[in-house]
Amino acid sequence: MKRLTLDNIVYYNERISYRKLKDINVTFDSGTLYLIISDKKLDALLLSILIGLEMPASGSIIYNEKTLKNKNDFNDFQCSIGTLIINDSLLNNETVMINYELILSDIGLAKTTINERVVKLFNQYGINTNILNKKVKSLSDEERCYVLFILAIVNEPDLIIVYDVFHDLKVREKIIEWLKELCSKNNTTVIFFTQERESVTLADEIWRFHDGRLTFVKKIEDK
Repeated sequence: MKRLTLDNIVYYNERISYRKLKDINVTFDSGTLYLIISDKKLDALLLSILIGLEMPASGSIIYNEKTLKNKNDFNDFQCSIGTLIINDSLLNNETVMINYELILSDIGLAKTTINERVVKLFNQYGINTNILNKKVKSLSDEERCYVLFILAIVNEPDLIIVYDVFHDLKVREKIIEWLKELCSKNNTTVIFFTQERESVTLADEIWRFHDGRLTFVKKIEDK
């Protein structure tokens, strides 16, 4: 099943020469983990397009066979997908649970539902629930990664977009293992941005983003 399609996506900024996308054409299927090896300057732009923060100059974005046409469509899209971005804007002086409640209430989840889902997921993935009562500013890098992973999946999205800045290799491998499990069990689509070339063994398909263009590299069975 086609999960997300970028059809002839073009983006340019006349004032900033490197902010360009050139005829991006790709379809991301369900149940698949895609690895996009990207340029450091350019990946943020493609990432912003994929998570609905910026609209392209031309072309179409199609999510679950529906073309996103206006601001409301993009807002609904943002609420439907999961994102795992380590530098996300968590409130440092609030507890982890309060952060979950504030963020997830914006997409219509009741406080009791949020608490039940979060605790269940922490237990399911073997994450210490004591973290929920800690303030974000006191979290270790490992704990912060786990908190953001749960935030990305708590609303049971069928599409998860990850920006790879994991500093701890073991934590990184564990989260990728969890993401691959979601692909196989829940038919989730995962799009994983990285600059780390040794990550190629982790994905079902490898793509390269360079000079504003996205090009197919290989499927994992092609190795």
